[in-house]
Amino acid sequence: MNGKGIADVILLLFSFFHTDKFHSVIRNSGFIISTILIRISFSVSGIVNVLMIIGAVLFGLIMLVIHNKYEKQFTKEKKENYKLEE
Repeated sequence: MNGKGIADVILLLFSFFHTDKFHSVIRNSGFIISTILIRISFSVSGIVNVLMIIGAVLFGLIMLVIHNKYEKQFTKEKKENYKLEE
């Protein structure tokens, strides 16, 4: 792993200290994995390069969709619990 890969891991570890929300940690992990896949794709050529980039982008989008669905559900449940307490 080169210096850029280590920086990605350090960034991910920093995000663990910044938030304890599971869905945010999963989102950040997905984005770091996507970034690493894109960087790896630069070291190969041909169709493998294109497939790795497409795979990395799709992986990042899937992580974002999962995060957004969980966030929406979490917010809805939080609002319902707040109304019950009143």
